[in-house]
Amino acid sequence: MPPDILKIPNLVSLGRVLLLWPTAYFLALPSPEHRLYALVCLTLAGVSDYLDGLLARRLKQETELGLILDPLADKIMASGLVILLIFNRAFPIWMAALIVGRDALILIGGGLIRRKLKSTVHSNLTGKYCFASIATLLVCYVAELRFCISLLTVVCLILISLSFLSYGRTFIIVMKGRPAPVFADRLLWRLLRTAVVVIAIGICSAELILTYGK
Repeated sequence: MPPDILKIPNLVSLGRVLLLWPTAYFLALPSPEHRLYALVCLTLAGVSDYLDGLLARRLKQETELGLILDPLADKIMASGLVILLIFNRAFPIWMAALIVGRDALILIGGGLIRRKLKSTVHSNLTGKYCFASIATLLVCYVAELRFCISLLTVVCLILISLSFLSYGRTFIIVMKGRPAPVFADRLLWRLLRTAVVVIAIGICSAELILTYGK
C-alpha cells in the first residue's frame, strides 16, 4: 500500500493547491482571454474539490490525512486567491481579513481539538455553504462581474457570521467532551438550498454571458 500522501484523493487535493500558480499568472495579465484562462483554472480546482471526496469513497482510500488535507487545500486555495485578488482586482481588505480570519480560527480550533481529544471535527453544512459562497464571490472578482459581486458580498457576510456561530458552538461542545452536534437536514432545507443555488448560478451565468458574450 502506498503511503497516505501518495493516495489518489490526497494527490488530487494537493493538485488543487498547485493550481494557484497558473491562476496567479493569468490574473496578472489584463486581457479578457486571460481572465477566462484564470476561470478555467478555478473550475478545475472546483472539480478537484468534488473529485477527492468521491475518489476517496469509491477507492476506499479515506484516511485521517485526507480529512485534514481536503479542507486545508480549500483554505490555502481560497486564502491565496484572496491575496492575488487584492493586488489584481482591488478585492476589499476588510473582506479578505474576514475570510482569512475565519479560516485561521477554524484551523486553530481544529488543531486544538485534535491535540487535546485526538479527534477530527468534520466540516458542517453551514461551513460548506459559506465556503461555496466565498469561492463564488472570488470567481466573480476574477471575472469582474459587478452585479454578482454586490449580491454575493451580502450573502457571504451572512454566511460567515452563521459559520462563526456554528463552529464556535461546535468547538465549545466538543472541548467539553460531548459529541459534535449533527444538523437535522430535512427535505425542506434541501429544497430551499437547491433553489437558492440554482438562482445564484442562473444570475452569475447570465452576467457572465452578457459580459463575455459580446
